[in-house]
Amino acid sequence: MSVHLLDVTTATDEQIVNTLATNLGGAILCSRSAIPMLGPGGHIINVSSESVETLHMPHLILYQCSKAGLERFTLGLHRELEPSGIRVSSVRAGAMMEAGKVWNVDPAARMHFGKAAMQAGINLLERPISQFTSVTQVFRSLIDMPADLHSVSVTLHARKPG
Repeated sequence: MSVHLLDVTTATDEQIVNTLATNLGGAILCSRSAIPMLGPGGHIINVSSESVETLHMPHLILYQCSKAGLERFTLGLHRELEPSGIRVSSVRAGAMMEAGKVWNVDPAARMHFGKAAMQAGINLLERPISQFTSVTQVFRSLIDMPADLHSVSVTLHARKPG
């Protein structure tokens, strides 16, 4: 997963189109391809972002818009596929990282983002980060949900272990 730190005013056409194509278009195309292979009990899970909520994360407007569109697509696809018995869910997750990995972002962009976040009242150094494996456990829970239950939307926030 790649999150590009972009200001709309300085983003190139290619960066804008790539962000929307990856986060929204990719999920739509993947879903369309998967639907014919799924039957009753099948499940499409889209991963959204806590940045769609009221959390103002600077330099992420394109990312936020693409994820908000993904959530709207998920809701519409749920309604479209519900009669076929295929479930569709959106998991809105907070910051995630794979154990031992680092955020591969240009150091200057990271510094600019960090300063802008602090100005917006968000201290990135104090925000908890969840592990990818923790979030994927929720996917398993959605898939294993009894047939008489469904969750169209799940929101997760990282928290500091305590």
